[in-house]
Amino acid sequence: EQPQPTCKDCKEIGCYNKNYYKCKLFKEDKTDDGEVTGILWRALKKREKEGDFFVVAIDEYMTSRICNICYEDSLRKVDGVKGHSVLGCQNCKTLWQRDINAAKNMLLISSLTWNGSDRPEIFSPKARV
Repeated sequence: EQPQPTCKDCKEIGCYNKNYYKCKLFKEDKTDDGEVTGILWRALKKREKEGDFFVVAIDEYMTSRICNICYEDSLRKVDGVKGHSVLGCQNCKTLWQRDINAAKNMLLISSLTWNGSDRPEIFSPKARV
């Protein structure tokens, strides 16, 4: 069994969270822009070529700000909760974990796109005048 590499910067074994992508140990695996996600993207595209599934890139514009229940731009930080991970909808009063809400909105966008519909206007960047 081959020993797992230990990060020279943080002294941890392996890569356990998104903050570890900055470690020197993983630099040879990064894309030109310095993101480890490039490795995942290349692996997904390879599997797509093999016919295992279909990969769709989704612009995340507004997906974490629009409530997945009422589709209003009314998510705000909740008093008494540190950080920005929990948001409350001012319209329908739903509490959201920000990333879950965004993922549900991205699923909606991809489902509509798959079925031949346009991206909902609320998730589309507005043209600057």
